[in-house]
Amino acid sequence: MIRKLSFVAALSFAAACGGSTVPAATSQPMADLVETVTDEVEALTATLRVVHASPASPIRIRANGQPITEDAIASGTWTATRITVPAGPHAITAVPSGGGETFAAADVELDGEGNYTLFFVGDQTAGTPAAMPMVVLASDDLSAPEGDNAHVRFVHAVPGAPAVTISSPSGRGYAAGVGFGAVSGFYPIAVGDNMFDIAAGGSVIASVEVPLTAGLLTTVIFVAEGEGIGAIVVSEGAE
Repeated sequence: MIRKLSFVAALSFAAACGGSTVPAATSQPMADLVETVTDEVEALTATLRVVHASPASPIRIRANGQPITEDAIASGTWTATRITVPAGPHAITAVPSGGGETFAAADVELDGEGNYTLFFVGDQTAGTPAAMPMVVLASDDLSAPEGDNAHVRFVHAVPGAPAVTISSPSGRGYAAGVGFGAVSGFYPIAVGDNMFDIAAGGSVIASVEVPLTAGLLTTVIFVAEGEGIGAIVVSEGAE
């Protein structure tokens, strides 16, 4: 079950939105004015997807201390649908589903009518600060790709791995210098070009084949898989 988060409206909404939505007339009773502003503030929402790309146990994602999904999210999975949340600042935490200390936290700002994905990446057993769990927020461009292309982006979620460059086996470059926890932009890619080389220090360290479908938006999250690198692939339709 999906929950909407509560949101406390403030009269500073007029300043935040340039003042254009608050009536200039002062004849409106204050109670009605507050209610009007409150309704307009609460109408500003964003959408979220949550992807668990860490080897950690199942987690619950909370915003401002409140869970945004009823069910825990297991490693390698994601929320099936987008979650509607109020726009504005949120304190995001990822906590073990069975209780315990917070895995990771981040303060984020969500724009009204924006679309976002929260990635939980990292490994608390890695032994290095650079690979510890973190919550990464990415803005989602949900515009449709043209022709027989998919829109594809890449996320580096391999703890301890250096920054990587992603390209096709034929040498077409997509993203360079993608460090741990970083998210690339979207690239239009033909569905037949679904093999990706991952290089570090000028050498290919892994090649990953992923399913691509024309018209879909696809996020390829590179993760540790045994002694090598695998991928979690999340696709959705365009708006």
